This record gives sequence, structure tokens and C-alpha cells, in this order.
Amino acid sequence: MTPINIDHWIDMNSADFQRVERHTLIKRIVDVGIQSGMIKVDLAGYMTQAGEPVHAELDGKFVGLRYSAKALN
Repeated sequence: MTPINIDHWIDMNSADFQRVERHTLIKRIVDVGIQSGMIKVDLAGYMTQAGEPVHAELDGKFVGLRYSAKALN
């Protein structure tokens, strides 16, 4: 598996995330993934799935996705 090179991280509640193509679908999929335990959210809201960062493409670069609203407290 090729490692994902994350350029920077964005929060799923940010204006940057709204610019991601199909952001509404991605948010639904992430919510289901978190509920089912397939996606893990750390204390800072960074998400991983099977050890890889959950990511999307924005302006031709990969951005990691954070979900601070779902961060473990």
C-alpha cells in the first residue's frame, strides 16, 4: 500500500471542508464509520482507518480530515 502524503489537516466543520468535492457524502460516510468503529478519532480529532489517515482531495492535494466535534474527551 502506498503511504498517503498529507499536505495539511482540515476540520470537517471548517469552510475549507465545504470546498471539498462531495463533502456532504464524505461527512455521512465518516459518521457511519465512526459509529461502526471502523474510523477511530483521537483526542485531538484526527481520524484514522486501519492505521491510515482519513483524507480527501482539495485543490489537487490530499488533506487529512479532523473532526474536532467527535474528539475523545
